[in-house]
Amino acid sequence: MKVIHVCATSTAKGSRVEAQRQVVDSDVVALSSMLPSGRLICHLIKNKKSTYIFHEQYTLINLFFIYLLSILFRKKNEFIYDIHDVLRKKPTVSFKAKLAFYPLMIIECWAIARIKILTVSRGLAEYYRIRSEKNIGVFYNLIPTDGALDGQKFPVYMSSRRAGNKAIYFGQIYESRITISDIKSLSEQGLSVSLSGRFPASASTEYQRNIIAEIEKSGGQFLGEYSPSNLNFLKDFDYSIMLFGEKSENIVHCMPNKLFQSLSYGLTCLVSPHLIEIISEFYDTGFVITSEDDLTESKVKLFDTLSEKLARMNKNNHLVFKKLINSRDASLK
Repeated sequence: MKVIHVCATSTAKGSRVEAQRQVVDSDVVALSSMLPSGRLICHLIKNKKSTYIFHEQYTLINLFFIYLLSILFRKKNEFIYDIHDVLRKKPTVSFKAKLAFYPLMIIECWAIARIKILTVSRGLAEYYRIRSEKNIGVFYNLIPTDGALDGQKFPVYMSSRRAGNKAIYFGQIYESRITISDIKSLSEQGLSVSLSGRFPASASTEYQRNIIAEIEKSGGQFLGEYSPSNLNFLKDFDYSIMLFGEKSENIVHCMPNKLFQSLSYGLTCLVSPHLIEIISEFYDTGFVITSEDDLTESKVKLFDTLSEKLARMNKNNHLVFKKLINSRDASLK
């Protein structure tokens, strides 16, 4: 049985898809549009039996369309919907995006009821378990590793250039992710703060100007955009900032890529107190602290404890994913 990941172009080379491909040999169909894909239709026609894994709400229209065609052509296909976050109506998005919300919501409700579901954290799995009344698998966003079932190895990139007070925020830069007051507060505690990423269209010119001025005042700099495939700039920093202001299910139960990326480079993750799943999982390692902690107090970092946790998560990923695929024909590693 062939396994096909269907995702947005921006997701195709991300760590989540790559980590899943390390468990099961599979192909990727990257979508540049939410509309039905001709490449997917051709694949459906040519193959008798496949497992399709659709990632995020971006692929929902294709999921629904391919599911119906599979019935029409009497194909014995399996379908999995990998939910990266809870679908929410955002007030700041375009009118076109607002119109798309309701069809996506209807299709997602159908998918949750009809097919296998996978998600990114225990909290979101419980959220969807209550809605669907079925067990939901969790696949953590670990950095892909050649270690496979030997466990996620902790790469110790401890650079001699580290001064102990350099912090970085990387990702999309907007006010619900990092505020000017956040940078002022961290600067007052002795940290220099740098930014890497891009400003979305919704970020005001005033916010962009003021936040860049504030990071420069703290002794940091704006590094511009980065490539997810090359995060070596993290070697030069000590702290990774995740002071998310939102308190939705997506944030409270988030286990984002940047968490595992930061941990892999030995950074201490500075998180908001309401990021309860990150805190419950990693606070005891010393590699996660909250904004309520005193940054002047040194905290012991337990490398072995962190490595054991990552190894357990990696093993869980393999077990969950293999069970979800549940095929003797799929090439399981």
